[in-house]
Amino acid sequence: MAQPTTSLPLLPGFDRARWMAVVDWLAVALAISLPWSTSVTEIFVWLWIAAVLPTLDANAVRRELANPAAYLPVLLFGLAAIGMLWADVSWHDRLGGLSKFPGCYGYRCCSSIFAAPSAASG
Repeated sequence: MAQPTTSLPLLPGFDRARWMAVVDWLAVALAISLPWSTSVTEIFVWLWIAAVLPTLDANAVRRELANPAAYLPVLLFGLAAIGMLWADVSWHDRLGGLSKFPGCYGYRCCSSIFAAPSAASG
């Protein structure tokens, strides 16, 4: 008997295991594109994000957000925003330096995805 899933299927007949194979191959394509092209890499990142969203388990995401470590990127971003207030550069440069921090959120969001067992291993 199949395990019920709390992910939201986008299409009728949505097969999570097959879709996870697509997600895995997009990750492989992303890794292959890294040394050659930043544009192609960014395209594969966005394709991977779009492909992985329907496979997320709502309960697992809730559990990850209940973890106190989930708020560490928010704390770091706040510290960076406070730290930019006394910099001796223009506001354009201050905000430009702050623009690097939202990547922390992506790393934290991916932790629940990578912690889950892969469809290929199960």
